[in-house]
Amino acid sequence: GGCVGGQMDQDTSGGAGRSEAGAMTDTERMQQMDALACSMRGAEKERLIPALELMVKIASAILEKSADEKVRRIKTSGNAFKKIAIFASLTTLLETSGFVTRKEEGEEVIRFPERASLYLLSEMRSLIQRELRLIKPAVIPAAAASTPVDREMRVFVRGEQQVDAGRFVVPEHFFEVTAGDVRSAAASAAKNNMMMTKTMREAAKPKYKFALIRVRFPDGYIIQGKFRPAEKHRAVKLWVNSCLATPDRAYHLSTMPPVQKITSKQYLDKTLSETDLVPATLLNFFWEDGINDVGPMVSSEVIDKAEILRPDSALIPANEAEKPKWLEKRENSTLRSAGSGSGAAGGGG
Repeated sequence: GGCVGGQMDQDTSGGAGRSEAGAMTDTERMQQMDALACSMRGAEKERLIPALELMVKIASAILEKSADEKVRRIKTSGNAFKKIAIFASLTTLLETSGFVTRKEEGEEVIRFPERASLYLLSEMRSLIQRELRLIKPAVIPAAAASTPVDREMRVFVRGEQQVDAGRFVVPEHFFEVTAGDVRSAAASAAKNNMMMTKTMREAAKPKYKFALIRVRFPDGYIIQGKFRPAEKHRAVKLWVNSCLATPDRAYHLSTMPPVQKITSKQYLDKTLSETDLVPATLLNFFWEDGINDVGPMVSSEVIDKAEILRPDSALIPANEAEKPKWLEKRENSTLRSAGSGSGAAGGGG
């Protein structure tokens, strides 16, 4: 997102705007880098993806080993660099981020000079990673979707302690970008006396590899399973079906207020990310016929796995100062609901 127009640019004519790049301010450079990255949308993905991945690899090597002379120097005649060179916008993007093209020992190289800004290079990498996120899902979702996720199911039942089932521990390995990464990005920007740009803020937002879904039944049982953010509500419904004593009986699953019936037809093919059920949410289970007193709701195999829901089964992050926004939003919603007399607890997304 966030692009200002721009069309795909694919040729071997080299980067336009080379001469004026040196006179630009860092803010102007970042704006031009954003426009150049956006201009690649629509290019042939089979050629563009390897080029973008190579640029990320080059930038990462320099950022990790900035004192290493070898990683700062790339031969333009090498087969690897030709993946980038076929796109004029990408060579211009490299130059705008600080790379210079020169002759060294009789051959043309592109070099990242010692005086060049690592901050701008990091920004360029963030832009390229953004573009990769936009185009790669269209190429590789089948492989990801075919890999089953272990639901790591847990079953809870309420004990004497009144524990809020909507409060979760979200394990660190669920995150692709952690709170530490966010702090590191902010510190890097501050060190360079610059504001974090929109692209940096987007790149530094917490991103999740997994989501925890809890389903609370009227008879007190709570089931918990692990999902990928890109999985659809249909997958949640299939999982719940497998836990029921009477899976052929009609039911629906609803979020906490504002209520979404995630098992209704218009939601079944939406992903957990699309409906803000990531990284954790509590759903309520209702029989469509409204009758809740006809035998057990979950199967005997599920009941056998039950453990008492304790405070340490469902803690918020230990450091309140790092409480994620999804949790603050849920708690604020809970307070508003309680204030209006509904008394709803917990919730999702």
